[in-house]
Amino acid sequence: MGDNNLAEKTESPTLLLMETAVTIDADILNKAMQSANGQTQRQLVENALRLFAMQNRQGEARKYRGKLQWEGNLDELRAAKWSL
Repeated sequence: MGDNNLAEKTESPTLLLMETAVTIDADILNKAMQSANGQTQRQLVENALRLFAMQNRQGEARKYRGKLQWEGNLDELRAAKWSL
């Protein structure tokens, strides 16, 4: 499937899977697996990628720090959140 190192691609209405081979430093992987709470290597890598993407999105949001105006009552907002 091209030269993007893609071995297999499976599509469904809710999930897109991509199988690929990567070389990972054994020491880093072993250290991560020790604190992985029973996760498989695949789960560990997927969670690491999710964390990386989340931190990247947070970094994108930081460029707006101090540049946006907000009007409202923070105490009211907090109280409304917990009054279900």
